[in-house]
Amino acid sequence: MVPKLRYATIEIFCSKCCSNKKKIKSILKQIPSQIGVKRLGEPKVYSFPRMHGQKIAGVTGHVTIAESNIDVHTYPEHAYCEWIAVTCGNANFRRAIPYLKKTCPCIKTIKFSILKKCKNKKIK
Repeated sequence: MVPKLRYATIEIFCSKCCSNKKKIKSILKQIPSQIGVKRLGEPKVYSFPRMHGQKIAGVTGHVTIAESNIDVHTYPEHAYCEWIAVTCGNANFRRAIPYLKKTCPCIKTIKFSILKKCKNKKIK
């Protein structure tokens, strides 16, 4: 049987947290318990070199959870972060929003979207 996946994105406009590698790693460590999933290991977070005259570098992070994964990609030059969660379980993605607002008080806007359960098709 092919598992049913759930896919959620949380887009955040925040001036300070998007370039803070330590903050992103801390959030990745805590957010699984906030949404009701089990973290399997330590988050991995990477900074990227500045390009095109940017003053700050972007950050990408990933944490593996028992149900699948949570990723974040930041674009500090636009004060923008995109959090992506893919699960085959019953995660409560909406519980991430108050946690993110509390953790990053600089948040100006949050856009939340979720793709309802979708069935993967087996590739032959």
